[in-house]
Amino acid sequence: MENGLYTRCTCGVLRFVKNWILGVIYVFRRLMKRMRTLIPKIKVKLEGGMMPTKSDVFAAAFDLYVPSDVELHVGRQVIDMGFVLELPRGYAATIQPRSGFSVKGIDVEISAKDGWRRPWKVDADVIRGLIDENYRGHVGVILKVHGTNPLADGMVLKKGTRIAQMQIIEVPQVELECADELDMSNDRGGGFGHTGV
Repeated sequence: MENGLYTRCTCGVLRFVKNWILGVIYVFRRLMKRMRTLIPKIKVKLEGGMMPTKSDVFAAAFDLYVPSDVELHVGRQVIDMGFVLELPRGYAATIQPRSGFSVKGIDVEISAKDGWRRPWKVDADVIRGLIDENYRGHVGVILKVHGTNPLADGMVLKKGTRIAQMQIIEVPQVELECADELDMSNDRGGGFGHTGV
C-alpha cells in the first residue's frame, strides 16, 4: 500500500517538474522569437566591397575593410567601401575612427628608393561621418593624411585593412521649438572645459 502511494507521489512530482520545464522552454522560445523581430535588419549590398563585421558579440560597431589597394596622398580623400546600406526607419549609421589607428597611426605600405615595398605607420585620421536612413549611395570613409609624413608619396593602403568602424544608432523623432525662456534650474554655468581637462 505504501509502495503504491510512493509511486503515485513520485509520478505526480515528476509530471509537475516535466510540465514546468516544458513551460519554461515554451516561454523562452516565444521570447527569442519576439527578440528576433525586435532586432532591426539592415540590408547590405556588396558592390566590390567586403561585408562589415563585428569582432565579437560585445562589439559596439562594425569594422569596415578597404576593398582594394588605395594610393594615399596628403590631405583629405574619400575611400569608397564598395557597399550600399538600406537602414530601417528611425536609424542612422556613424562612421568613426578605430581607436588603435587614432593612437598609433594607420598601417600602409610605402615604396622605398631601392624598389622594395615596406610597411609603415602614417599619421592620418578618419573623420567622423553620418549616414542618414534614406541615403542609398556607396558608403565612404573620409581619411585625412597629415602633411608631416616624410614619405607622403607612394603610400598604399592595402586591401583588407580595417580602416574605420560603423555604428548603427537609433534616432529619436524630435521637434525643435522656439522659446523665449528656458528652465535654468539645472544650469551649471561655465562653457567648454569648465570642469577641467
